Amino acid sequence: MPRLKWALILAPWFAGMSLGHAAGNPSAYDLYESGAFTAALTAGENEGDAAGLIVAARAAIADAELRDAPCASCLNHLEDIARRVIAAEPEEAEGYIYLSVALGLRARLLGLMEARREKLAEHSDEALEIALQLSPASSLALAARGGWHIEVARLAGNFLGRILYGARADEGKTYFRRAVAAEPENLVIRYQFALSLSGYDLHGERPEVETLLAEAAAIMPRDAYEVAVQTRAAELATLLRDGDIHSYGARVNAFQGFP
Repeated sequence: MPRLKWALILAPWFAGMSLGHAAGNPSAYDLYESGAFTAALTAGENEGDAAGLIVAARAAIADAELRDAPCASCLNHLEDIARRVIAAEPEEAEGYIYLSVALGLRARLLGLMEARREKLAEHSDEALEIALQLSPASSLALAARGGWHIEVARLAGNFLGRILYGARADEGKTYFRRAVAAEPENLVIRYQFALSLSGYDLHGERPEVETLLAEAAAIMPRDAYEVAVQTRAAELATLLRDGDIHSYGARVNAFQGFP
């Protein structure tokens, strides 16, 4: 099958992206573009081919990220769709990135100990390694790898994160900056970078966080998901400007999917 073209970000810790019209399933894409994520998910799954499943996965990620509270069954469904994308297109990066997103979101919901028992960080790492081998210049893969490094360093600590998993926050920042350079007009990459830095070390990273949020506000959204993300970025920027650090931290945690 010809290589499926896309321009995405993530998440995964990440993620928003501009998919373009998925061949063979414009109705699913149109639903996604308009913000009808649940309907887009169903339509994409009903289509059943790789293009439809990619739309379904994107819709599942958007729905999970924009919910008011984490949804365990939604994340399990996302993981299932990601594995179906991999089965349909094993030589394409997309499915592996979606799988990493699903595992990362589920790790946040489960907590550190349960995530360690299930080896979610290791499985996410493996998926991203494959994605980057398949598509080393992908903005989505680069941003996902950046999020992985910073998230693991945040949750396990810099020392244990490096010793146990090879995670380094500085390396995560490098990957995120490469993702921004790879797709400068993707506002969600900047938003996710700001979220990751905010959760990791707001005090030390505040100047870059402020810059990233301002840049996200200045980019034209391409679909309903990006409109929603830009609204969240603006909310965070306002809280930070007003000095309401407690509320800012609470919103960062909520937007990242922590219970």
